[in-house]
Amino acid sequence: MNSCQNVVILPTHLGFSPLECKKNESDTLVERVLEEFLEVVELCEHKQETKLMVVSPLILEWLITDDFKERANTYFKNKLSENHQLQKSFSQWLNCQEDIPAALQKLQENQKLIIVPTSLSHFPLTHLLTDTGIDIQINGAISIYEKVFGNKPKGFWLPYCAYLPGLDLYLTENGIEYSFISSYSYQFSEKEKDENMILRTPRGLKLIPLEKNQENGNYFLQTNSGSEPFHFSEEIWLSHPTSLSRVGFGYLEMELEKTLFSDEEIKQLMVIHEMERNLKNASLTESSSSRLLHQLVTEWAHYLLMYQNDDEVSVSCKQAFQNIYQYIKKNDSDSHFVSYREQFTSHPSALTFGQWQNDKKVKEKREEAEAILLLSWEYPPYIVGGLARHVHDLSKALVKKGKRVIVLTTKNDEGLPYEVADGVEVHRVHPLQRFEENFLNWVAQLNLVLFEKAVELINSEKIDVIHAHDWVVGMAAINLKKNFSIPLITTIHATEHGRNKGIYTDLQMKIHQQEEKLIHASNQIIVCSEFMKQEVQEVFPLGEIPLNIIPNGVNIWEVERGSNKSKHESGKRFFLSIGRMVKEKGFDTLIEMASMVKTQWDGQFLIAGKGPLLEHYRQLVKEKNLEDYIEFIGFIDDDKRNELLEKCEAVIFPSVYEPFGIVALEAMAAKKAVIASKTGGLKGIVQHGHAGLLFEPENPDSLKFQVESILQEEGLKERLGESGYKLAQMLFSWERISDQTLKVYEEVSLNKKMEGSYL
Repeated sequence: MNSCQNVVILPTHLGFSPLECKKNESDTLVERVLEEFLEVVELCEHKQETKLMVVSPLILEWLITDDFKERANTYFKNKLSENHQLQKSFSQWLNCQEDIPAALQKLQENQKLIIVPTSLSHFPLTHLLTDTGIDIQINGAISIYEKVFGNKPKGFWLPYCAYLPGLDLYLTENGIEYSFISSYSYQFSEKEKDENMILRTPRGLKLIPLEKNQENGNYFLQTNSGSEPFHFSEEIWLSHPTSLSRVGFGYLEMELEKTLFSDEEIKQLMVIHEMERNLKNASLTESSSSRLLHQLVTEWAHYLLMYQNDDEVSVSCKQAFQNIYQYIKKNDSDSHFVSYREQFTSHPSALTFGQWQNDKKVKEKREEAEAILLLSWEYPPYIVGGLARHVHDLSKALVKKGKRVIVLTTKNDEGLPYEVADGVEVHRVHPLQRFEENFLNWVAQLNLVLFEKAVELINSEKIDVIHAHDWVVGMAAINLKKNFSIPLITTIHATEHGRNKGIYTDLQMKIHQQEEKLIHASNQIIVCSEFMKQEVQEVFPLGEIPLNIIPNGVNIWEVERGSNKSKHESGKRFFLSIGRMVKEKGFDTLIEMASMVKTQWDGQFLIAGKGPLLEHYRQLVKEKNLEDYIEFIGFIDDDKRNELLEKCEAVIFPSVYEPFGIVALEAMAAKKAVIASKTGGLKGIVQHGHAGLLFEPENPDSLKFQVESILQEEGLKERLGESGYKLAQMLFSWERISDQTLKVYEEVSLNKKMEGSYL
């Protein structure tokens, strides 16, 4: 990586405390602050390139007080006669009109300086225990910055550049758009694109890499080797291409094996965490007065500044914190003691406790919002069948209804471990053995990590309902309900009995038994069609378990009609078929039918999808000499699917077993005529002669007749397409489907409240 020549200027945090200012009669602090800031002003005024300055908000706040100006003038008055070298600093002080913040603001306006605040203390936010502690450190710093400069900052400096996933939530909630991480963290982060890009977290926070020069202690912005360096400009940083990334725990100089804390400092962590917990408890006590709470926050903030020194100042802060916390617990206000402490701890006055408390209440309201936990073994970008798209679209629709939705699913090479997409919070986990070849063993291992992650989520979130999708996540769902008494809803998308028209093998029996256990552990069942309702009732006696029919939904989209839209890249007109390459999708019937119409129609049949029988079907096409007539094009993404739907003559679904048929619904939403086998959920969606055409399953002659109807009857495909579109729009919109699903959630939640438990 190449170093940028612009030095990142870091005025020392100073371990600054107003207590020291009151107590220390020397001019050490005033001298250091004047030296640091006046040097920055001088440097930026005479240099063309922009500099970056990270500054303690407590020092910033002190700079605007009369106390600092009086101390500075007294310092110059007493020292000028002794030290003539201070004449230049004194001239700079006068040129600033005794107002350093105003001079800094002018440099910012002239784009010669970027000022970035850091937290109230230099304590790493990665090692704070509670959201209350992190909120105070970030919110307080931003409040002071806004008080001094009149606007909120876009950037924020994390002490030591110490970053941990989740900190981006607190920063983005406070309007922060970018921060910094170590080049080591950048190098080993999980990136969407490994190019010369600024990183972007799932919540949208931009992370700019830095490296420390070990010779002079300066910091440098970093870029990838052989590329242009990042320039010092917020406008450039915010518009620079980004790479969606998952950045793990990291901090500056971690690559040198330097620790964040010494052994002595580690001993203080327990004290800091205990104070944090007490602070959070106090903030939740309704009888607490704002004055006591503000002072409690102030004492804790000061202790964090001084925790490295076990001296009189830090001890007094800790003791004062404990005293005030006891007053709050006893609902007893000792105004004399608080007044005494306020004389010594006037900072951070800009940390208006009322504003922080309001922000905290908003955050707590969000956290208390009941969340729905969806368990699904597939979810984009990991797509095996229609289940992934169903859960994805349902989740987005529920979020639009104001629900908080958390999806727990399988991680593949493309998916991030955590992201928020379209408002849906997605957690992805690997099975214990990612490349386990035995499917049932793979499922068992996946459920172990799903359960472990779900327990973590339940302990930190308010989960109201668990919604499981199919048997693959069944073991985790059953154990979660058993251990936490959270209502369980299960959507059965298909059954092993239905797929195979019976149970014949040991593997099929084990899957069947898992389905049965999940169904009987559920409080309510959802199926997608009347066909599936009958199947589930016949295969699994439900007893008193309610069963709801809620169809799959579809995203309605408009198709642009135009000339020559019905031809493939080969120049030929074509029919399209989409589905997994498995026996129950009936592609054998389509291949047989195609061989029958080969001499009658100079077109093509395109079949999209992947699965275990893909190569078998390709070989079958080759044996029948149909290679120019039938093309298996493999997996297609949504954009390609939409393009083919727009251009095709009609869409064929020759399934032998189809619980619902989401792809048929997607074709109808694209105003395309549908030819489907009269089976399962398909016959409930496709009304013959109105919204499509039906044929007898596994009957190539019946399918041939319907294909010929589309080719020969003028205007038929357009009329069927329009009718199917209206039906999809009226009955199968996600707006409607999410409403129906919410009613089931509300019913099980109400039952839980009335009955007290679902054990």
